[in-house]
Amino acid sequence: PRWPFEKFPGAENRVGTRMKSTGEVMALGRTFIEALSKAVRSLDLPGGIVDPRMALATIEELEEDLSVPTHRRLWSIFELLGRGFPPQDISARSGIHPFFIDQLARIVSVLGELKGREPDETLLWKAKSMGLSDRDIASASGSDWRRIRDARLSLGIERGYREVDGSAGETPAGSGYYYGTCGASDDGIRHDSRETYAVLGSGPIRIGQGVEFDYCCVKAVEALRRMGKKAVMINNNPETVSTDHDMSDSLYFEPLSEEDVLPVLKRENVQGVFASFGGQTSLKAGLALEGEGVRILGSPSGVVRATEDRGHFSGLLERLGILQPLGCSVKSVDDGLEKASMIGYPVMVRPSFVIGGLAMKVVNSPSELASVLEIALQTDEDQSVLIDRFLPGAEFEVDVLCDGREIVIPGIFEHLDPAGVHSGDSVAIFPDVSLSQAGRRKIEDISRKIAV
Repeated sequence: PRWPFEKFPGAENRVGTRMKSTGEVMALGRTFIEALSKAVRSLDLPGGIVDPRMALATIEELEEDLSVPTHRRLWSIFELLGRGFPPQDISARSGIHPFFIDQLARIVSVLGELKGREPDETLLWKAKSMGLSDRDIASASGSDWRRIRDARLSLGIERGYREVDGSAGETPAGSGYYYGTCGASDDGIRHDSRETYAVLGSGPIRIGQGVEFDYCCVKAVEALRRMGKKAVMINNNPETVSTDHDMSDSLYFEPLSEEDVLPVLKRENVQGVFASFGGQTSLKAGLALEGEGVRILGSPSGVVRATEDRGHFSGLLERLGILQPLGCSVKSVDDGLEKASMIGYPVMVRPSFVIGGLAMKVVNSPSELASVLEIALQTDEDQSVLIDRFLPGAEFEVDVLCDGREIVIPGIFEHLDPAGVHSGDSVAIFPDVSLSQAGRRKIEDISRKIAV
């Protein structure tokens, strides 16, 4: 399950029969460990298979997660195993079958072997067969993930792809539905003369990234097939239409990281990738893939960065002569406290490249800012967060379509919630009711400047 508690840190995080997750992921592998590792990677959580923040928890807090399950339970078990807690005690307290605890202990054992050393071929094979990513291995060994990747590829440690048999062997598979597994033989692929394009999905449903993005992915796949192109879908959400095996020509149930996507693109001889239909998750994946030389179709990476990176967007507004609240980027809590005192409270804290307003908040005091910045700096991979002066008042939202020459503005939304509430969480009126004609013209003029 994908839990939303990072957006609601004060919410009750016990898990039980009441549905609290916003979405889920599915992963396939030849072993339980491999599938679990891939599933955790698909959740797109900070830290990977082992969350370094759990090292700060006390034994009492970790034991509490065994008897009273929360969204942290899996990581609490990893941490307890790493601290030498007996697997049989964990099984007894949690009610989880000893087999599964023993499997988790195997992962912890390999991570322990990796600690502080450059992995040799045997250890790399062992780690990769458990589904651990290059980043997981690099984090455990204190190395750079690119160095781990290069070493792995030089040793020929790569994944093969198995085709899922949906008929229990009664008929030849031919499903075009694949999953990757390290060290396995490849089931082969049916190449044809069509040009091949891939669409990146949105992964698990989250607040701010819902099923509407899967709808966009499905429509993109349908359009490609109507045009006579081969459409490859890469996603990991079992509850979406895009992961129906007959929706695309080839479906890959894989995490949306560059490590997992690149071999798929190579295997399918993909001519281009559409990353703009799956929301924030696929946009971030597209930027990483473009850095690896992949041809990304649609919005150029420069446009994505200019709109997603708040520092870049602030610079764009400045160049265009558009007024904006006083603000600056900060890279640490101390830096933020110093600059917020110069800007003046209240301030708005906004990390870049986040989904659904995660870690965005209006802050009224230095003590509140310190706690908010700690979370926000962990959320932003570049460790840079924008702080700007908060201006209370009405908030309006505008959608703009532009082909590079002309723009179309379908309408302006007026938010009912106070300014500072994320647009995805705010009730809005369409069309607006309180804007003057002069206000509408000003919004249209600003939109035109940004779009064209």
